[in-house]
Amino acid sequence: MTRVPRSRFLPVKLTSDLLLLMSNLYEIQDGSLTVSSKRNFPTQPLVKMSQEFKAIRDFQERFNAIPDLLELDHLTVAGDVRFGRDIVLKSSAKIISAWPL
Repeated sequence: MTRVPRSRFLPVKLTSDLLLLMSNLYEIQDGSLTVSSKRNFPTQPLVKMSQEFKAIRDFQERFNAIPDLLELDHLTVAGDVRFGRDIVLKSSAKIISAWPL
């Protein structure tokens, strides 16, 4: 059996995990995932996304591009929210769709 060190992967159970992994929070150095040297916080952001983001297909349809998360601490997204290009999320962000009314 081949043992892979924990530094070579991050568990992806939810699309919120996938968002973090696809973002600029991580870099690959010498075959290992590391937190970006540009991030000033020691922990990864807490991300909560509603049911609209649960399926991979729905997740992909809602992101035109993955936002910059380097300065993010906490993100909550609820409802039918779509992300465009050149989005930067910082500190704590709550994005709630008011549609449909």
